[in-house]
Amino acid sequence: MFRVLLAMILCTGAMNAADIYVDAGSAGNDANPGTIGSPKKTLAAALTVAANGDTVILRGGNYAGDVEVSKDNITIQSFSGEWAVVSTSHTSSSNSQCVWITGASCTLKDLEISGGYYYCIKIEGTTGHVIEDCRVHGSGRDCFKLVPHSDNTTVRRCEVYDSGLRDSSNAEGIDNVNSDNMHVHDCYFHDIATNGVYAKGGAVGCLIERNLITDCGTGGIFLGFQTDSIYMNNAGFDNNPSYYENIDGTVRNNIVVNTVYAGIGLCSAQNPKVYNNTLINVATGGMSGLHFHPRDGDNDLNPPCTNVDIRNNLVYMNQGTRPLMNVRTGVNSSSQTYNTLDTSNFTMDFNFYYRSGGSVVFRNDQTGQTNLSFSAWATAMGTDANSYEQDPDVNLTSYHLNGSSPCINKGASVSVSDDYDGNTRSGTLDVGADETGGTALQTPPAAGTIGTGNGAGPAPTPPNAPTALQVTATGTLGADLSWTDNSSNETGFRIERKPAGGSYATVTTTGSNTTTFGDSGLTNGQDYTYRVIATNTAGDSSPSNEVTITGTSTPTAPGAPTGCSATALGGLSIQVSWNDTSSNEDGFTLERKDSGGSFAVIATLAANATGHADTGLVDGVTYTYRVMATNTVGNSAFSNEASATASQAAPVSGSGGGGGGGGGCSAKEGKCLAALWLLFMACAVLTTQNRRRA
Repeated sequence: MFRVLLAMILCTGAMNAADIYVDAGSAGNDANPGTIGSPKKTLAAALTVAANGDTVILRGGNYAGDVEVSKDNITIQSFSGEWAVVSTSHTSSSNSQCVWITGASCTLKDLEISGGYYYCIKIEGTTGHVIEDCRVHGSGRDCFKLVPHSDNTTVRRCEVYDSGLRDSSNAEGIDNVNSDNMHVHDCYFHDIATNGVYAKGGAVGCLIERNLITDCGTGGIFLGFQTDSIYMNNAGFDNNPSYYENIDGTVRNNIVVNTVYAGIGLCSAQNPKVYNNTLINVATGGMSGLHFHPRDGDNDLNPPCTNVDIRNNLVYMNQGTRPLMNVRTGVNSSSQTYNTLDTSNFTMDFNFYYRSGGSVVFRNDQTGQTNLSFSAWATAMGTDANSYEQDPDVNLTSYHLNGSSPCINKGASVSVSDDYDGNTRSGTLDVGADETGGTALQTPPAAGTIGTGNGAGPAPTPPNAPTALQVTATGTLGADLSWTDNSSNETGFRIERKPAGGSYATVTTTGSNTTTFGDSGLTNGQDYTYRVIATNTAGDSSPSNEVTITGTSTPTAPGAPTGCSATALGGLSIQVSWNDTSSNEDGFTLERKDSGGSFAVIATLAANATGHADTGLVDGVTYTYRVMATNTVGNSAFSNEASATASQAAPVSGSGGGGGGGGGCSAKEGKCLAALWLLFMACAVLTTQNRRRA
């Protein structure tokens, strides 16, 4: 009996989580069970039926965002080798975010996520999330928003860009408010309206490392900023009575380039560690390269940065007057001045400072000293005994050290084991994000790379070219196009047309998995040549074959439907689907035969129909279907034939034209199994208790 129970436990446990497949193309239908052979069509529908622990797998294509991930341990990812885009408007206030995560321990991977009136991705105070190998861009404000207690979130190997398209006044790459243990690494941030990344509001234990951050309208990285006290020191969650903005944060091995304000800033930060970063052309419009900023808290609790450790950093300032470092002061609501840096335990050493075409200057508002030279700063602060004001000989294109750089082997021994490129550091450390002698990543990353390229999978490639393009003049000064889609990673198709003697121009762009298009507005007697090109974020395919037709107003018969498929739905019904390749049909005729029988008409359907549910069938009988388009001129050829076996029980994938293959349990079956498992475990517990009583 024990062996039987053990087998039941192992089998049932393995079947708890389900894979739910989604296809934005013609194969998808939200009435489908969500198997690989019978996928759902929308991400929203898949998330509605998903249970804790399920994986939602998106075929290549475009999906509507503004979705909530409310279950725990949900993974959303692109199908292997394909690329799914989840997007929503950044101008419509009804779409606050593209993806809203309210469940715990969720994963987003291999996706492109764009839009959202406020945020591309918002995490609503739940923990344990991973966002990896994603492109996140085009937000109304912040690309990422972590509200308080969205702890243990990891963002890795992502490209984050174009924040603040609607409101650029407060639009970070990542805005972390009081969320602990955030880890951001190997990401590429660029074209950010305000700050690349900040962790504020009392965030504890955040690690920001090996990122490339360029072209920010405010700063690169901040540990702490200015947070309303209502979001800090919350009972039951926090132990931060002093209202530090950041606690135990670490910034290391980052390259920060072209910021209007600070390259790296600290604000009411307790125990911050800033190691081995490279800052180039930062603070071009305000603040300083390295910066201490006032909190100006609404509760007048403004603790200074304390136990600060800044070592092994390279700061290269272009010509200008901004200080390399500024220790600011603040003014509270009683007009009292407060300090931003506790100098009693302040470590700042083994750094390289340089200004192109001039000398670096330092400023300390706490002592009233401005325009301090490097030597005067070091003397006044008692720091930087092993730092240098010297040209670091850094490559200003790749941001890596040249072989003759004086930064080589000039660093202190700190808790940094690798460099920006992921190469191991050994011996005496180099200063800056790069340790010479290893394999350097391309900076900026090559087109198609997601993140910095460190540890990421292979870069996306352009899609394969469409083939077998067919074009038919409709007789209503239009043309019907159909082609074969040879890729699984396209995001769409571009239809191009040229008149005789002219040049190609784009007629339209379609979504992914499209294989037909109807053109209109042609000129009678004019020759037109068509071609189709598949596209994705990595580039364009080669063009398809070319086809030339003559625009005509003489009616013609419609083209034959393609891609006919049949899927048993259970309940003695079968769903038949097809592609409508014509724009001039009046309707469709659907025929069916059973085993050994002859085809007979079972339905006459309206124009533009692409499916029909056949009901009232006989259990266990296999049915075969075909469909043709009709109009007043005549009938098209029949489509391919597709078969499925009717069943009263659970759905079974059908065969023919794209309907076959694949199995596995559906999302609904997964839930049923989970319920059976709970019932089984309850019975097991009762049995054990009865044995103990006996």
